[in-house]
Amino acid sequence: LGDLDGDGDLDAVVANARGGLASEVWLNNGAGTFHRSQFLQVSDARGVTLGDFDGDGDLDAFVVNGYRNQAHRVFLNNSGGLLVDSGQSLGATNGNDAAAGDFDGDGDLDVLVASQGPDQLWLNDGSGVFSALARSLGNADSRAALSGDFNNDGALDALVVSGERINGPAFAGHHTVLLNRSPAYAAAQVTLSSPAAVNADFYAAPQILQTLALPFAFAVSTDVTAPLAQPQLLYSFNGGGQWLRGAFTTGVVVDGVTPAVWNLAESGFFGRSDNVALRLVVPMQPSSAVAGSYTYTNQVAGPYLWPSVSAVTFPFRARGLQVRVVDGEGRGVAGAQVFRRPKDQIGLLAAMQDATGRPYLTDDQGYLQGRGALATADQLAALAPVAGTHAFTMYFTDMPVVQNNVGISAVQRPNLAASGVQTLTITPENTLLLFDLDIALEWDARNDGNFLADLEAAIKRASDLLYDVTVGQAALGEVRIHLDK
Repeated sequence: LGDLDGDGDLDAVVANARGGLASEVWLNNGAGTFHRSQFLQVSDARGVTLGDFDGDGDLDAFVVNGYRNQAHRVFLNNSGGLLVDSGQSLGATNGNDAAAGDFDGDGDLDVLVASQGPDQLWLNDGSGVFSALARSLGNADSRAALSGDFNNDGALDALVVSGERINGPAFAGHHTVLLNRSPAYAAAQVTLSSPAAVNADFYAAPQILQTLALPFAFAVSTDVTAPLAQPQLLYSFNGGGQWLRGAFTTGVVVDGVTPAVWNLAESGFFGRSDNVALRLVVPMQPSSAVAGSYTYTNQVAGPYLWPSVSAVTFPFRARGLQVRVVDGEGRGVAGAQVFRRPKDQIGLLAAMQDATGRPYLTDDQGYLQGRGALATADQLAALAPVAGTHAFTMYFTDMPVVQNNVGISAVQRPNLAASGVQTLTITPENTLLLFDLDIALEWDARNDGNFLADLEAAIKRASDLLYDVTVGQAALGEVRIHLDK
């Protein structure tokens, strides 16, 4: 399960393990109804693990093949929910399950495959291209793999569940714990507490953190002899697949157990996620020459691979800046669109939409789905369809007519101690009619760019005039151009 198309709900990738059937991708419409969007040409797949393997901000898929030593496959997301075969054929073992995690500490997701033969660790180069670890891991009939820091040393370990049978149908129970002995973690250790009240063993705790300032604490092991620099805060919407730069509310000085506060507003955290993670990176040996830069010229190499140490929290649920559309009684309105004009800009408000141009809609509780940007003094408007025919659609809006002018809401400066939700209230008194228009041309004008540009400008101007004359109560909606009629 994972949000493949970036619309804020959970989609599914199904591994079909019998009959040579292809695996399937099912997209969620936000109400729990799924439609099959594509087949993945991997027959007899036994497992799927999702993660942002190429670091572009969306979820990709590693499909485990479990039939006659067929290769495992990697499918990369095109940012719209379409999984594209990367062309990689990995290994020739009968796999059963996989666990994704950063096993080598380089900031990207690797994959451990539990197999009917030797288990295999596949290391990611950061772009979604995998190579096998030089040695195999065990030789049991492994059925499942889990990852986690089991010995609290800051390195990601693994638990491999055996399915081997001994003297009958009972499972042998010879499960294996694989401890990570990477030298990357030898120089120093960082411990990091989650902003959530409890950890839920690699699943997000049920509480949704609502405020824009989330406190946490961290500590660096006392055996570090190198001086420590200003820590860097990163956050992830998808449990560690892609990391974005975060912001503290104030400067942080590393000294023992250090309290800190994550500023979601300054970090640009928009929307809600059920799989948020924080990562703290503490650089060592800061340069005194240029603030924020670190040099290691002519220095003796230490027992570490990188010039910094880091730690990652368990996942938790959080809501940052978000827009909610409600009716006059405070109930959430589903299916509404939200339009935005950035501060200090002129012109039309633009629909908040995904990378493919598809507008975001509000869910059953009125919250706008998807990701975006929101800043103080941005202007917002909400439109919720309530009725319509083939010729027009009627919307309720949050834009009242005040002294022959239309009022537009502005984003208020966020209060870090409170929720970051911007509430837009639509009412029947604020009604907008959008009239659909069919225009028939007697010729095919697709090759006449100047004419089409003039026609588009004229249609927009006509809609503007209609909107102004009716004081924000009517405009043109969908305009359909019919050529050569």
